[in-house]
Order: sequence, then structure tokens, then C-alpha cells
Amino acid sequence: MDFPSRIMTKCLPALLSETRMHILPSFCSPAARVYVKREDESGFGISGCKKRKYASLLPFLLKHHIQTAVLLGGAHSNHVVGITQLLHEHRIGVHAFLKKPHASFPLSGNALLRNMLLAEEQISWVPADAWGGAEALAAEYARNLGPQAFFIPEGGTCPPALPGACTLLLDIQRQEQQLGTGFDHIWIDAGTGLMAAALIGMNTLLGRHSQVHVVLVAGDEAYFLLQLKRVWKWFEEELQLSLPPAHNFELYPPVTARAFGSMNAEVRRFCLQTAREEGLLLDPIYTAKLFLTARHSLAAGRQQGHVLLIHSGGGTGLMGVGRHFTAPAPGARL
Repeated sequence: MDFPSRIMTKCLPALLSETRMHILPSFCSPAARVYVKREDESGFGISGCKKRKYASLLPFLLKHHIQTAVLLGGAHSNHVVGITQLLHEHRIGVHAFLKKPHASFPLSGNALLRNMLLAEEQISWVPADAWGGAEALAAEYARNLGPQAFFIPEGGTCPPALPGACTLLLDIQRQEQQLGTGFDHIWIDAGTGLMAAALIGMNTLLGRHSQVHVVLVAGDEAYFLLQLKRVWKWFEEELQLSLPPAHNFELYPPVTARAFGSMNAEVRRFCLQTAREEGLLLDPIYTAKLFLTARHSLAAGRQQGHVLLIHSGGGTGLMGVGRHFTAPAPGARL
């Protein structure tokens, strides 16, 4: 069995969407033809790249007769909202360890959806100053429940989610064949880093010439390289694939608002500008920082040829930051 088939046999086809791609005219130049891959269009409550991870994570949970999934995430986590819907559908119990917000905000966006999906008794709130030990707490809680419990780390970043994450590049290759050309550069954001690491791994495994550009929205370069090393081991454990050393990738901090979860006037202005020029809805935590960093790099002439930006989703999170857009951002055109 070839390795693409090996990947697909571990996935639930119903959770895999062949998302479209299209040109981004305002990003293009004589030297670069820029496209966006619309992972954000794969669904509402569960969308984007996370849906791909669940395509192999869910079959793993069902195969091993998991009765309780123990989750870890922030109070506004896209992941917690997404995976909880699938767990309820398949009658798998849920307990979530969530980072307690510094202040109370109106119930909106992912906080509203999480409140609808989880009762208070299903949540253990972890104070921000104790968050460094939250993963150990959640993992111990799952161990104490016994073998029918499974701990799912932040972002769904665990070995069973890798096959689903690998399908992103398989879908991109399908579309390259339709376009009649390959992408010279692919941009993706990284939170916990699994999707970006899987993209680099598949790019390496297939011997492609594409350069992968990773914007580190959460975590620094040392953290991502550690995650990359872990994912390399998962390729062998989950897919029996031995990868050569990673190549053809670059790491970037966001060009502005570098602290995770932060946003500023430049990010808000860019969200409005991109929505009104391209009809593209970006959330200010992840995708806006990816697209803004890519745009700066493209404007400086650092990438040429065919360029692809991955819109990883996060639309439900955007609904939770409306208070930051109640007045026009400075310089925004209305």
C-alpha cells in the first residue's frame, strides 16, 4: 500500500473536505501569483485545518472504545468547541481543563458555543498563573479514569491526529494538477504546530520543491522545532514512514502584535481591509497575522512564482472579538 493510501485508510472521509482555492488579486504582483486555500469554508462549528485532524482522531477514539475524552484549551478555544461537537455526536463523554480568563467578557463567539456545549461540571478551570502545569493535571485526570479515557492536548495535537493533518498537502497536490502548476511557496500559521509540521513532513517526504513559510502565532522557534521533532517520530509510529531531515521551510514571528492572543490597530485595520477588498474574513489571532506577515514579505519581493496562503479557519473565534471592532480602526475605509 502506498503511503497516501495508508494515510487515507486512517481517516473518516466524511470529515475531509476538498476545499477550493482562488486568486488573491490585492496580494499579486508581476513577480508573484498568490492564491488562498479556503479551509475556512469546510464547515461552521467545525471547520478549517482542525477538521482534518479530527478525521483521523475520531476513528482512533471509536476503535479504542474511548468513553471519556479529556480536553485542554483556552476559554475561547476553536479546538474545544470543534471536538466537543463530535464527541457528543458519538456519545463520548467530555471533561475539559480550560484556562480561566483574566476578566469576564460578554458571552459571545467560542465562549458562547462552549457554554452551550459544556456544563460547568464538565469543566475544570485552571488559573492563568497555574497554566504551565495544566497539561500534567489533565493527563493525570485521564489516567485516573482508566484505559477507556484519552487525553487530547491543546489543538488536538497528538499522534492519532497526524494522518488527518497530512491530508492537507494531498488536497493541495490534487489542485496543483488541476491548475497545471505547482506552488513555489506555501504559507501556514502555527499554534500548537501540528498542521505546519505535517505540511513540512509531507513536503519533505514527497521530495517537493515548495518552500513552506510558517508564521509562529503561538510559541517561539525553539518550541516549534521541538514539535517538529516530535511529529517526525509520530510519522514513524502512526504511518510507519521514516522521514529524512526536514528541509525547505522558514519560520517567522508575526510582523506585528507578536504576543499570542494580542491584537492592535494594524491587525484590526488589515482585517477590515482584507474583508472589503477580497471578501475574506480573517480572525485577528491567527489568520490575520499569517496573511499580514505574508503580505509584508511578498511586498518586499522575497517570494516569487506561485504562492499559496492557507486560510486555516477560526471564523467562530472572530465572532468573539466584536468589542475590538465597535469603532472603525484608524485609517479603515468605510
